[in-house]
Parts: sequence; C-alpha cells; structure tokens
Amino acid sequence: MASRPAKLSEGGGGKFNGVDGVITGYEFTTTHPFAKGGRSTSDFSPLYGVLSARMDSAKEDDIDVMLVGSADDFEVSDEGKTLTPVDGVNGVWSKSQWGKFIASLEKLGCETENADYAEGVYNYEPIVGRRVRFVQEQQFDKAGKLKKRKYKGRDGKERECDDTTTVVAADYGVAEQPKKGGGRATAATTTTTRSGKANGAATEVDLTDKADEALVGLLDKFGGSAPKAKLVSAPAQLFLKKNFAEHSDELRKMLYDDDYITAAVDRGIIAGYDQSSKLQTLTA
Repeated sequence: MASRPAKLSEGGGGKFNGVDGVITGYEFTTTHPFAKGGRSTSDFSPLYGVLSARMDSAKEDDIDVMLVGSADDFEVSDEGKTLTPVDGVNGVWSKSQWGKFIASLEKLGCETENADYAEGVYNYEPIVGRRVRFVQEQQFDKAGKLKKRKYKGRDGKERECDDTTTVVAADYGVAEQPKKGGGRATAATTTTTRSGKANGAATEVDLTDKADEALVGLLDKFGGSAPKAKLVSAPAQLFLKKNFAEHSDELRKMLYDDDYITAAVDRGIIAGYDQSSKLQTLTA
C-alpha cells in the first residue's frame, strides 16, 4: 500500500498494542528484520512470519515479527507467502506466535487460509486487507508462570519486560476508505499523468478499460474464478506489474474496490461477485 519502507517495531508488539489498523501483507522468512548481524551458534533455525499493517491515521506501514517454528520443518514459496510442511510435520504449531495470531482471527470468524491451495499447504492471503484491532497477549510457561523477555534498549542496557505476542481482539471486515463528509469512498478510475515533454501539462487517464482487462486476465489466470483476496495476492501483483507496469498500483486498488467489482458485473465484464460469502468469490 505504501511506497515508503515500513517502520520496525522494537519487539514485544511495539506499535501493535491496543490499536486499529489494516493488514497490508506478510512474509515468511528465515531472516529476522531486527537482527544486527552475527552468526548464531544454535542448531535451531527459526522461521519468522513478518506481518505488515497500516495503523489508522499512519502514513506508512509498521511490521511485527512472529516465530512460526523451525525453518527445517517447512518449504517456503519463492514469494514468501506459502508454507508446505516437510514429511512428518503435521502443520503450523498452534502454540507458536504465528499460530496464536491466526487462531485469534479464526476465533472472530475470519477466513485465514486460501482455499485455492491443497489441504496441508498454508497460504494466508485472505487476511490481507482486513481492518482489525491489534493487542498484546501475555505468554505463560508450562507451569502457568508469566514469561519474561530480555532486550537491549537504545542505550545498550539490558532490560526485562513481560513476554507478549500479537493477537487480534476485533475484526472490522475488509478495509474501506472513509471520505470527507461521511460515506464510503470509491476507487479512483482515473490517474493524473504528465506528457513526456518538458513542462508538459497534467492530463487525466481513465483506467476503467485497463482495470477491466486486468480483471478478466487475472480470473483467466486463476482458472475462471477467485476469492477477492487473491486479486491483491503476490501472483496478482506480479501479473499487474508485468502487464500494466505504468498503472499497476492504481489498478490494484481498483480491483479490490467493491464498487468497481459490482459495476464490472453490471457491465457484463465478469459473470458474478458473491459479495456476501466469506471468500467473496468472483467468476469470469
């Protein structure tokens, strides 16, 4: 959603505590974004889920890092969005930080896993675009004692605090952009560009035709139907950047807007949009 880099929280939830925001993305990686270098001597190779979110009124994303489990237990897709457990591994550990985060969404009735993937393959792209309330949940050991976490402050001194992990306390549905004066803003169907000449005048370009072409192309790419969340998935964004490089960001926003999608159905561009279902499936 933002072209500027995300801000990093300092751990323990950071800005993901008692605030509302939109989940803008996630990535599975073996590289901790807060690590300052150095080589670990442990035999354990951690796999992290790096969550991105745009908090209300913020101008750029924040990220939080959650432990998923051992990197040896999973194959991670090239784009970092999908996990396939290796032989003998049942799935994502429910007691992991990532497992608890996903469980908190499911408890609220949110669709978290992409139904287009085979059973036992984990892709969580349906969570992208949801506006939720983030909170910190305290962690306890097997004896029921509150866990503590040590960390180094900006002054270099080591400190101790309660060990917490990010979970979701409320779900507000798929994000909608409020506009001034109330009501819901619709996706922009035009974009302003300048001519290639020096001091060229700005002109508005209607993107509706390009959005229609992109929508039909994506549904064809996904086999004739797809849940709405898949229109902003990594494969969809690669498709837009490859085929509509100049306007890929604007088109991505249009394709996720309910008003544009329902209008596309009314105009006969696509056959249907099941807006009332959890997956909000579109059909060509």
